[in-house]
Amino acid sequence: MPSSLERKLESFDQLLDKLAKEVTRGVPVIVEGRNDAEALVEMGVEGKTLLVKSTGRTILETIEQLSAYPEVIVLTDFDRRGREMERKIARQLQEKRVKSNTMFWREFKGLVGRDVKDVEGLPAYVAGLRQKLRSHSCEP
Repeated sequence: MPSSLERKLESFDQLLDKLAKEVTRGVPVIVEGRNDAEALVEMGVEGKTLLVKSTGRTILETIEQLSAYPEVIVLTDFDRRGREMERKIARQLQEKRVKSNTMFWREFKGLVGRDVKDVEGLPAYVAGLRQKLRSHSCEP
C-alpha cells in the first residue's frame, strides 16, 4: 500500500503531466515572474509562458495580449497576493471571453498547502518529497 508521501508525489507528477500536455496543446500559462516560468521549465513544462510582473506591462496590457487565446492557464503564486491576482486575472479574462483555467492553481495549492508560497518553490518542494521518500525507503 503506497504511503501518503508516495500518493502525494504521484498526484503531483500526474498534475505536472496534465499541465505539460495542456501547454503542449498551445494553451499559454500566466505566471507572476521569470523565476516562476523557469521553475515550470525545470519541472518539464515547456511552452508559451506569459509573465504578469517584471515585464513593464500592466495586468490590463497583459490581459489584452491574452485575449487572442481561447483559453489561458492562470498559475500565480499561492500566497494571499497571488490568490488576489488569480481572481483579478480570471475575472478580466472572462470579460474578454477567454476561458481562465484555474484548476491547476487550485490543485497545486491543495497539494502543497502552506508549505510553498510561490510557483518557483515547486521544484525544491518536489525534490524534498523525493528525498524524504528515498530516505524512508532505505530505513529497515
